[in-house]
Amino acid sequence: MSEWTMKNRYDWMHNELEMTPAEIGKVDGISRGAVCKRMEKRGLKRRSKAEARKKRAIADKNNFLEKYRDRYDWMYNDLGMNTNEIAKVDNSSNTTICHRMDVCELDRRSLAGSTQKNISKEEKDRYDWMYNDLGMTTKEIGKVNGTSAGTVCSDMDSCGLERRGRAESHLGKKLSNETKKKISDSHYTPEAIERDRIHGILTCERIRLQKYHVDKRFYSDSIEEGAVALMLEDYVIGKKGIKEGVNFQVKDRGIDNGGIDFLVNDEFLEWHPIQDYDEKDRDVRVMYRELKKDARTPEGQKTVNEWRKDHRDELAVDYWMKRQGAVDDSGYAGANVELARNERELYDFMVKHGADVSYTAFRKDFNDKKKYVKTCKVLREAA
Repeated sequence: MSEWTMKNRYDWMHNELEMTPAEIGKVDGISRGAVCKRMEKRGLKRRSKAEARKKRAIADKNNFLEKYRDRYDWMYNDLGMNTNEIAKVDNSSNTTICHRMDVCELDRRSLAGSTQKNISKEEKDRYDWMYNDLGMTTKEIGKVNGTSAGTVCSDMDSCGLERRGRAESHLGKKLSNETKKKISDSHYTPEAIERDRIHGILTCERIRLQKYHVDKRFYSDSIEEGAVALMLEDYVIGKKGIKEGVNFQVKDRGIDNGGIDFLVNDEFLEWHPIQDYDEKDRDVRVMYRELKKDARTPEGQKTVNEWRKDHRDELAVDYWMKRQGAVDDSGYAGANVELARNERELYDFMVKHGADVSYTAFRKDFNDKKKYVKTCKVLREAA
């Protein structure tokens, strides 16, 4: 094969078909490194790992939307199913369905709209009499009916009875619709949004100051985050190169969500190992418990592992899009956000930025630094 033909072939496979060097290597029966050398020899520019991962994330997002959007739209809006019913069909949890619908940008009905009941006229008049004429609260009505205040609220919403706000219930004030709208709109003014953003940053900062004071120079939110900072100093940035607010916990130029972990050579790095679920999320926790019961055969275990991987990829794409969006909407617009979910991805990021170390030595050093950061725990008495 001539040089010209091979160059055009690699250009076509890498840029037109968007194949990776590893995939091209499988086609040609050679290693990924050999493909990279051939491309460099012929002056072909390869995509960086960040670009490839970003493109894969966008492709995963598009595949996700194609897989779920129309189906959930049909089940939810055309068939009138609620998220619990869809979860039963998909053998999933209500939380997962809600998350998928939010990613697909499908509007979900309010709780009242999802749980509409057929309330008789007599029952409606009774609620109206107890609530408006007698001035009883939903909690008091619930005690009379032997139900919860939430059930009473749901019934009243279903039959179109307007409920009092907190100010009206507890202070005896009757607020006009205009006043209610002013109160509601006040939460969405630029000043209120900025105030909430600053409050979120201060809350995160207060919590972080109670975690790990590494080298008595900077505070980290977790053992691994502190270890990543020390690794960056050793292999990329330089000794004592981590500076809070400059290249660590970057929150300036309008970045929200509490800031981005690291800024290295004009590229952001987020250290974020993906967890299957939050321990506080009871629905997903129970769902995983049920999945483990089903994974008693090799086939069942394989199915669970595949679902688990897909679920983690969904969470990773969703998290990366939020962080990249925060950067794109700030004064750092145009900068890339690299998401490192594990040691391998962290190693690849550091090598890209000049680290000269083997993966084996890197892993050992990372584990040693985690042990060291663990000793930097802030004592409650000192906090």
